Amino acid sequence: MHQPRSALPTIADMCGALAMSSKRQKRTSAKRCEQKSSPAHPIGTKSLVADFLRDQQVHTKEYFVTELPPPPSWKSRAWRCLIALLLLALTAQAEADKSLDFAALETPNGANLAMWRELKSGIEEEQKIITKCRSDPATCPSSAALQFVALVNEGTRYEGRARIGHINRAANLSIRATKKYLEKWTPPLETLAKGIGDCKQYAVLKYVALNEAGYDVDRLRIIVVEGRMMRSSHAVVAVRSGEQWIVLDNHSYALVESSEFLRRYTSVALLPQLLRRKLRTAEDKARNPE
Repeated sequence: MHQPRSALPTIADMCGALAMSSKRQKRTSAKRCEQKSSPAHPIGTKSLVADFLRDQQVHTKEYFVTELPPPPSWKSRAWRCLIALLLLALTAQAEADKSLDFAALETPNGANLAMWRELKSGIEEEQKIITKCRSDPATCPSSAALQFVALVNEGTRYEGRARIGHINRAANLSIRATKKYLEKWTPPLETLAKGIGDCKQYAVLKYVALNEAGYDVDRLRIIVVEGRMMRSSHAVVAVRSGEQWIVLDNHSYALVESSEFLRRYTSVALLPQLLRRKLRTAEDKARNPE
């Protein structure tokens, strides 16, 4: 007796059963993989890659922060440069100028010694006339003395370097420079009376005028220098203002610091003082508080 056709397994039924079995196995394998890569078992490939990338980002950030800081802004750099320049300027001002403190002292001898003594004596005699004309201009016997007093008064209206600059300018304008070499050194009133002179006459005139304006002889120098280009001597006056030596030259109205001035010359000779050191009176201190 034959069974009904529907009870016999066909080829299509067998293929379908095999497909269903294969799908069940795939779902089971997928569940197992999900369980193994769950947070309870952090050994999945995706988790390892993510952790690796995260560590690299952290290390990269730490590296750039600690080893390569961002450059300062232009404002920050400008302030740093300005502060450095100010510190250098303050250091330079704090250092005393000793360029003339150790210059060689030239001692006149023979005819030069006699001429130097005559110059000192002439200045002392003229100072008596200057004192009289300052106290009583109406009875002053010398127009040159009145001119000298006016020259000094031109400077004493100012303080510091302005005083020095005005005396330098007034002295340069008070006499006419000559190209002819003058052998003799002359005191200031004699120079003003003649109205002519070379560097020696300018130097003595400024030396005495600065002393009358309140600068003691300790702060004054008459120096003789030799040019680098031309081997000729030249006399100038130096005065200490604060901690700096300032040079007064009849070739210029500008005040030049001695360190800069002496770069132009090969040698320096310091001449002996022409005036005696005197005690500063209240009037002297009022004229020049330096």
